[in-house]
Amino acid sequence: MNSAKPTVKPCQKTMGRPAKDGRLVIGALILKHFYRYNDEETIEQNQMNPYYQYFV
Repeated sequence: MNSAKPTVKPCQKTMGRPAKDGRLVIGALILKHFYRYNDEETIEQNQMNPYYQYFV
């Protein structure tokens, strides 16, 4: 029976944008929710504040 075969082709490593580091994403989300920033404010604060850069 062929139902045991995967129906989706495996992803190619050469396609698409490389993934962001999980620590960066989780750190940015923690700061965003803690300070109630929107996406743009989170990015701006991360670029300007060295403490945020160290945390993330």
